[in-house]
Amino acid sequence: MVKRMAQELLFPTVLKSSGPWLIGSKDLLALDEIFDQIIASTSASDSDRSLKIFLSKDRELKTSSFKEAMSHVGSQDELATGFRYEVTTKNGSASVRLVPPTKREKDEGEHSPVLTVKVGPTGSSASQSIIGLIKTWVSDVQPPRWRRWLLAPRSLMRLSLGLVAVIGSLILFSTTPAPSDYKETYKRQAHELLKNGIDERNQAKATEVLLALQSDYIPPGAKAKHSQRSFVIFAVTVLVLAVFSATPSMCLGIWRGKQRLHLSELWFKINFYTIPTLIFGTYLWPQLLSVVGSAIRH
Repeated sequence: MVKRMAQELLFPTVLKSSGPWLIGSKDLLALDEIFDQIIASTSASDSDRSLKIFLSKDRELKTSSFKEAMSHVGSQDELATGFRYEVTTKNGSASVRLVPPTKREKDEGEHSPVLTVKVGPTGSSASQSIIGLIKTWVSDVQPPRWRRWLLAPRSLMRLSLGLVAVIGSLILFSTTPAPSDYKETYKRQAHELLKNGIDERNQAKATEVLLALQSDYIPPGAKAKHSQRSFVIFAVTVLVLAVFSATPSMCLGIWRGKQRLHLSELWFKINFYTIPTLIFGTYLWPQLLSVVGSAIRH
């Protein structure tokens, strides 16, 4: 008789997730608690726990938990650029790593910091329990999918911002007129001539307008004409690209990062909620009401 093997669902014990990562103090302390649980499940004497918090200029702070790091006197004015949290027990190991992308990763198209989780050994029940706890923590601190999708092409947005700012400024603030600035004027004159009819009195004017349209003629001494709408579109486009370009990709709520984290959240709310609401209420909503009103009257 063949003995049936018990069914068991195994989850991968290596996890990689893209940001942006804006992790507050409470979430960092929650990760401490997970590591406390890992150590509590085995003998403390057989456990090794370490936390490295990376700082600017290739410096790092070595400690054992975020709780201890937060009270470190010499780091209160520092800004954390990443961390590597590891614990090793007699039953296995776990590590959580969050650092900015390397040059090689940037060359491969990865511009957002990647949070990497590794738990071993792969097939043990203890590892499955640990990866479950850490996976839940990652889901809690990771931003919604729509926010990740919006902020993913940050490098492309920065390039687009530079191109739009330079090209748009050259066009809108140039005093050299373009044929398109006067075509509408000539077209209106042509419509008026056709409406009134062509006779001997306006035949010369009709010929002049026709030649001007065909040859893209620009009157002598003419200056460039730009509508107010063009400036509004240019300003809104630059603002949108600037928002996507400047939103931080990583911020840890420890030391000076607490203030930056608060400003980042405020920045996000203003640019993704307040400003779009104002634009919609000021420009789009009146036009929508006008279109609906016209449709009802007809």
